[in-house]
Amino acid sequence: MKLAHKSFQKMIFFLYYRTKSQKLKRVLSFALFILVASVGFTQNSDIHPTPQHVEISSFIETPSHFNLQQQHTDKATQYLLASFFNTKNTSRNGFSITIGTINDNFSKKQKSKVPTKPEGYYINSTNKNITVIGRDARGTYYGIRTLIALLTADKLPLGEISDFPDVHARETVEGFYGTPWSFEHRMRQIDFYGENKLNTYIYGPKDDPYHSSPNWRKPYPESEAIQLKKLINRAKLNHVDFVWAVHPGQDIQWNDADRTALLHKFELMYNLGIRSYAVFFDDISGEGANPTQQAGLLNFLHTKFVKVKKDVKPLIMCPTEYNKSWSNPEGGYLKTLGTKLDPSIRIMWTGNRVVSDINKETMAWINGQIQRKAFIWWNFPVSDYVRNHLLMGPTYGNGQDIAEEISGFVSNPMEHAEASKIAIYGVADYTWRHSIIQKKTGYAP
Repeated sequence: MKLAHKSFQKMIFFLYYRTKSQKLKRVLSFALFILVASVGFTQNSDIHPTPQHVEISSFIETPSHFNLQQQHTDKATQYLLASFFNTKNTSRNGFSITIGTINDNFSKKQKSKVPTKPEGYYINSTNKNITVIGRDARGTYYGIRTLIALLTADKLPLGEISDFPDVHARETVEGFYGTPWSFEHRMRQIDFYGENKLNTYIYGPKDDPYHSSPNWRKPYPESEAIQLKKLINRAKLNHVDFVWAVHPGQDIQWNDADRTALLHKFELMYNLGIRSYAVFFDDISGEGANPTQQAGLLNFLHTKFVKVKKDVKPLIMCPTEYNKSWSNPEGGYLKTLGTKLDPSIRIMWTGNRVVSDINKETMAWINGQIQRKAFIWWNFPVSDYVRNHLLMGPTYGNGQDIAEEISGFVSNPMEHAEASKIAIYGVADYTWRHSIIQKKTGYAP
């Protein structure tokens, strides 16, 4: 298979340099780009997720030495650059690479080509230099991920890449029933998210007693707090938002003592480095499922914690009625949340059922109920309901026209962390280039 690809690649190069037709050159360069991408941009690396827009004019031999110029890069980007650029492949006379954000010293022409969406980036490569410009710090980081993929190929494509995610919050919620992931599995998962431009990990293991009952009010023991701190720091180095979730609904008392206890727990997690929080009320019954009380608690946390801290992201809530088949519209649960919750608080939703495909009709119904864009909790490849199966198929079945109707999309994986990566890889591509079939770009399949 590799030999066939190499022969075909040589044939395209031959035709490209022999033809005088510019139209044919464009067709051949596009074909070569797709061919190279299809075998991993080389045999060992590729650009993933699929970029939004690519225009390639030609290819050159990939340089081996580089002159790297960083304008303003954050710690995560510096850490990523250090994983590839070192004293052996950098020198003053090397191939010039300039990296920065939209606020740095680049030409107006180059800045105008940077996508306006958050986390977007622009790459311009010529036979003399490469420029990487991010819309923001995370955009620059993702641009470097793509840059490294380009530089590990045998041939460097010359042209432009303009790229950005269609869905803002993307990736996993560790919310399955069963054996929680180990510390080592979580570390590898977070690295995997960074490699695939995923930006959200919601920590909500059902069997963590300090996330749920009976100990959600208590601080984590020192040994567990140290491990959480390491995970949080690893997430920062991968530009992943580590969202700590609490599940207090089984035994919460709607009184000042429990509100204060939860506020204190949030403060303890803040001191560990948490800047994103979720509150889960799924799979409970009784007074803990009261929507008015739930909304009051979330608004309390929003006012007393999120607004005070300034650097904390909007809260995420998993409601008790988290799918349509379990909802009771006449009871008014969802509508109560919609009217009483602060508009910034995001509400999770699994679809028409617990395990369900998500489409535009689904989103129209729930968004009307909660008066905001729902945050999708997609129950795939989770297998806690079929534990004798490994669900390792591709990501498919969801609508490719709902990016503007959702506030986030996270996959609930299996307790088998490594096996879950197959489906998670598909989620990464789906949420990045959401309407891949409809879009007409220079890199369409």
